[in-house]
Amino acid sequence: MQIRYHPNFKGDDTLLFAGSSDDIDLSRSFFLAWDGEDLDLIEYLQARCRTYACSVRALCLRRATKGDAFEWVRDSGTWLVSQVHQKQIVGLLDRLLEEKAAAHQYLEPDGAAVQIMVSKDENYPLPTSGYA
Repeated sequence: MQIRYHPNFKGDDTLLFAGSSDDIDLSRSFFLAWDGEDLDLIEYLQARCRTYACSVRALCLRRATKGDAFEWVRDSGTWLVSQVHQKQIVGLLDRLLEEKAAAHQYLEPDGAAVQIMVSKDENYPLPTSGYA
């Protein structure tokens, strides 16, 4: 799985998760089972699949109680996710996995400070440097 931060990608700052169906299914399984504990999603994924991170060091997930939020500073993010939004994320990933062709899905609503895009089987070449 490739995880990359793109400032001004198609007009918006974007955190990209790109991978195979198996990679996306791993992400879906995580969000399906996540009970709201604080954790680093990048670290979690790196422990379970081959992961290439570029311009990304950490993505801390936390349970939101008053509303969803996303903050990005340098190469690290904090993503506050409510239980309602968590269920929406699982549904979005389900629909992405149902697609037979290459496709992508945005996990954050329009107008979010940083878009989170999940890409399945689309061709995003790896940069030649900058990977952790």
